[in-house]
Amino acid sequence: MSRTELISECSRRFGKRAWLGATNAELEECLATGHVPAAWASGRPSAASAAMAGSSPVAAPTNLLPGMESSAAPTAAPTSPRPDSLADAIASALQGRITAGVDADQVRAIAREVFAEEMGLPRPIEVRLPDGAGVNVGVQHRQFPEVLTTLTACGQVWLAGPAGSGKTTIAEACAKALGLPFHFNGAIDSPYKLSGFIDAQGRIIRPAFREAYEHGGVYLFDEVDASLPAAVLAFNAAMANGKYDFPDGTVNRHKDFYCIAAANTFGLGGTDDYVGRMKQDAAFLDRFPSILLDYDEELELAIAGNPDWVTYVQACRRAAKARGLRVVISPRASIFGAKLLAAGMPRERVAELTIRKGMSADHWQTIQNEVAA
Repeated sequence: MSRTELISECSRRFGKRAWLGATNAELEECLATGHVPAAWASGRPSAASAAMAGSSPVAAPTNLLPGMESSAAPTAAPTSPRPDSLADAIASALQGRITAGVDADQVRAIAREVFAEEMGLPRPIEVRLPDGAGVNVGVQHRQFPEVLTTLTACGQVWLAGPAGSGKTTIAEACAKALGLPFHFNGAIDSPYKLSGFIDAQGRIIRPAFREAYEHGGVYLFDEVDASLPAAVLAFNAAMANGKYDFPDGTVNRHKDFYCIAAANTFGLGGTDDYVGRMKQDAAFLDRFPSILLDYDEELELAIAGNPDWVTYVQACRRAAKARGLRVVISPRASIFGAKLLAAGMPRERVAELTIRKGMSADHWQTIQNEVAA
C-alpha cells in the first residue's frame, strides 16, 4: 500500500487520528497485528503539530576554520522518524519558525529551502563568525566555503576560472560574510592605478586598493591576468611586507584587508580561449594560493530557473568540450536565454544569441548533432 492508503486504512479500522507521526513500517505493523501503541491512542503529535508548537531547530554546521563555520540554512530535526510525505517534510522545516507574525513570503522562503534539499539544488549558506553572529549569504557556488576558508586563513587568494564561473559574485559574498566593505578594479596598465597619486592640485587620489589596504575590506583585483606585468609589481611589497609606500607616506596593511585576484588563467600567459592574457611575474604569482573555479551547474539551474533550457545549454557545453571545440558556453547563456524565452523570443533565435553567437557554422552543426544524438 502507499502511505496514503496505509493512513486511510488505519483510520478506518482503528479510528485514530495521529497516523502522520508514524512511519510506513509502523503503520503496516498496526494493520498486521491490530495493536495500536498507547502514544498514538492518546494523540502522539505529528511533525506538523510539533512545528506549530514551536520546537527548536537543529543546525548542522560545517567548519570553515577555527572560530568560523558555515552551514546551509538550518533544517529542523524531526521529532519522530523521518517523514515520508512532502507535507511532513515541510512541517519539519517549519519547526521553531512559526510565529504569530509569520507571513506568506516567509512561508514561501521556507518551502523553497525544503524543495531545494529534496531536489539536490544549492541551498542558502549561513556563515557563523567567531563572535557568534550569523550572516546569510544566500545561495552560493559549491566552492564558496573553500574560497572563504582560504581567503580568511591566508589573506589572499587567486581565483582562476572560465568566463561566467562566478568569481565576482563569490568575492562580493566573501565581503558580505565577513561584514566588510567591497572594493574592486579591473586590469591595470600603470602602478598608479593601484597606489594612487597626487594630482596637479595637490589632491591625493586614492584608488580601491588604497582604501581597502588602509581601512580594511575585501579587495577584488578583477581581470588581473590582463594587466601589464610591470604595473602589478607594485603589488609585491604590499602583499609580502605588510606595508606599502603610497605617494603620501607609508601605510601598514589593515588587519581586515583581504585580497582576491580573479582571472581566466593562472597568470602563465594567453590560451586558445583567452588570448589577451599576459604572463605575470613569478614573484607576483607566488603571493597567492590558487583555486581553479569551475562552473557550478546546480547553481546555474537555480539562478536561471528554466530547467528545460538550462539542460539544453549544459548539453551543448558538454558536446563542445567532448569535441574539443574552442568555444565558451558559460552559465550566462542559461541566464540570458531564460530571460529571453520568458520575454517571448523564439527558442531558435535565443540559441543563436546566447549559445552560438560568433561560432562557425561547422562548430554549431557539430554541437547540434552531438546534442541530438
